[in-house]
Amino acid sequence: MAWHDLTDEETKRGRQIMADLDAVGNTTKAITKGIAIASAVIAAVSLFASYVTDTGLQSISISNTDVFIGLLLGEPCLGFSVHSQSELSRGRPT
Repeated sequence: MAWHDLTDEETKRGRQIMADLDAVGNTTKAITKGIAIASAVIAAVSLFASYVTDTGLQSISISNTDVFIGLLLGEPCLGFSVHSQSELSRGRPT
């Protein structure tokens, strides 16, 4: 919309309404992003705790080179695998 040249009262009121709605949308997005991140952390910790419980694992040494490289390479491989399976389930791989 070409509102930059208009200075009448109705245009000013419309600009203010749009600015207020934009602020509400930004605040809502920021809040829901925090909730989404927190729920992802809870899910990851729960899955890891379940794995540790089921395997009887006592400790993980992240300073061990093999473990560190496995963590770095394993996460992207798992992410790509889950993504590809979800794309295939739609029937339209991208």
